[in-house]
Amino acid sequence: MPDERIGILAANTARQYGRDPFRVSREKGITVLFRDDFTAQKGAFTTVSGQMFIFINSRLSDEMQRLVCAHELGHALLHRNIRGAFLEFALFDTADHLEYEANLFAADFLLSDEDVRTLALEGADALSMARNLNTNVNLLLLKLSQMNLRGAGFHLPRLVRADFLKNVTDDSGVL
Repeated sequence: MPDERIGILAANTARQYGRDPFRVSREKGITVLFRDDFTAQKGAFTTVSGQMFIFINSRLSDEMQRLVCAHELGHALLHRNIRGAFLEFALFDTADHLEYEANLFAADFLLSDEDVRTLALEGADALSMARNLNTNVNLLLLKLSQMNLRGAGFHLPRLVRADFLKNVTDDSGVL
């Protein structure tokens, strides 16, 4: 799916349901299950007999669980028709285009253009903006990159790595 269509889907979903990925999952009939047996894996999405499931590592901080849920919700909305008995995604790996698309969805769903633009106009740098928005700075940079594709014209401090989340640790509960 072209990147701009992902942004439109994310914005429409947020407008209709709000920016809580757990609420959207409930409203869309997607069962979210928390797993305490995940070690390195943060989350997964699958369908079984037409029922959609999101699995989330219960050992993650609330903030990381929200981010993982948004990413997996992206898979549910963008990739639910992919065939397979169990689709365990290599979470946040952009070598796989499906993971990149789910990351784009999460960035555009969790972070509104208006909030980002307001902070930028106030002169906040990327790190300050991320702290203010309670998100990972790399997710914010991905959002800024997407907004640039829509004509925003932000000066990005470095190249954005869209696969950042696969390496983010959650030891301290700080994104």
